[in-house]
Amino acid sequence: MSDPVIFADLETSSGHILGHAELSIESTLNSLSLDMVRLLRPALKAWGARDEVVAVVITAAGDRAFCAGGDIQALYRAIDANHEAGSVVNDYPFRFFEEEYRLDYEIHQFPKPLVTLGHGIVMGGGNEWTQAQETVDVPSGTHFPVTSSLIFPFYYCYVLFVSHAAQSRL
Repeated sequence: MSDPVIFADLETSSGHILGHAELSIESTLNSLSLDMVRLLRPALKAWGARDEVVAVVITAAGDRAFCAGGDIQALYRAIDANHEAGSVVNDYPFRFFEEEYRLDYEIHQFPKPLVTLGHGIVMGGGNEWTQAQETVDVPSGTHFPVTSSLIFPFYYCYVLFVSHAAQSRL
């Protein structure tokens, strides 16, 4: 299996660096896993501390989704095991949400420009990351599902949903 997040330092013509993180699990629509969170947090911290890094860009592999939220399959398996046992035998959901929300907060507090190139389906953490930007330029065909029965397609617009992690910007 390939790395769930691929990192690169991209040199600019002025000699500066753009940090680049690419979510790379197309088979899950780049759904955010605990492993991805644990890779992203230290990389962002390191880029934020380096003077030569002027911005960070987050992209995703494939054309179907930027980030389709959290890894529902892993969460379901853990929650199912807990219900089956009648107690917490798998703490994955607790660890995932605690660490993912810390990442969301850190992205909202990031000291440098952060660009997310969202496309296709953008849910959960991917949606939170787009909210961390000053402006959001969204290509035609991008979907920000708000509930399971309501999908809003946006065409080159500014998007601001006030949600649990976005409140760190208020």
